[in-house]
Amino acid sequence: FMTQWLGLFKRDELMIEDERWIVRTGLKTSMREEPAQLFAELLRRDASLLNFLDSDFAMLNERLAQHYKVSGVYGNKFRRVALQPEHARGGLLTQAASLAITTDGMVTSPIYRGKWIMETILDLPPPPPPPNVPPLEDASDVRVSLREQLAKHRESASCAACHKKIDPVGWPLERYSILGEHSEYGWGPNWEQFHDPQRNKKDVKPNLHGTLPGGERVESIAELKQVLLEKHRDDFLRSITKNLLIYALGRPLDISDDETINEIVSHLNAKDHRTRELVYKVVMSEPFLEK
Repeated sequence: FMTQWLGLFKRDELMIEDERWIVRTGLKTSMREEPAQLFAELLRRDASLLNFLDSDFAMLNERLAQHYKVSGVYGNKFRRVALQPEHARGGLLTQAASLAITTDGMVTSPIYRGKWIMETILDLPPPPPPPNVPPLEDASDVRVSLREQLAKHRESASCAACHKKIDPVGWPLERYSILGEHSEYGWGPNWEQFHDPQRNKKDVKPNLHGTLPGGERVESIAELKQVLLEKHRDDFLRSITKNLLIYALGRPLDISDDETINEIVSHLNAKDHRTRELVYKVVMSEPFLEK
């Protein structure tokens, strides 16, 4: 289910030129397993589904813990590991698999990552891009930062309609590499500071804030998660409900399924968003029982 919902099959299509990806170090396998392990843990404990948006723990084995710079985890077995704020992890958004599939395998992009959150996590897909829009690399002959390129891109009203929704959500995630490593100094190649020899000094950091459509300014992934929990909880619950129903029914949904989805989301809000309640309501729903 997690592979289908999150689009993790894209991980196997990535051509990442990193020896940790090419050589059999167990990183790819562990990355693929982490989302399923999180779902399994929420089922075991009947915990809140909102842990998918943010959690104070992660399901890790030694290989992933090394990758995330979390100490004290040994062996191949996945286990629940308490997180500290400095780990900058918790939930789906900061898992290495999610961060890898939202790149092109070469560079990070707030566009890819913002679109994935809006479309996959919140079920708020942006409209398709208009025809004949030049790609970013062709938009200017002058080397400028990615933020400047995107600002130029939004000068067109047809482009702005999409980018004002997806870009701000993606900017805080630019602190993560194509393999999901975290750095306060960012990983993308398009910032003005990237090639600055002073870049790694503590007083030089890339501009990675995003201003969301509601006016909230988010600097960190923690702030972004907080906004999603406060303002988009029902969007997330609708997304996971729809996707689990698609998985259970083995077919796309249509307008006749809306009543079932609305009923399940209302039930989850009344039951503290418990994971087992979601599974129970899906398998006891009329579309499932009559399929």
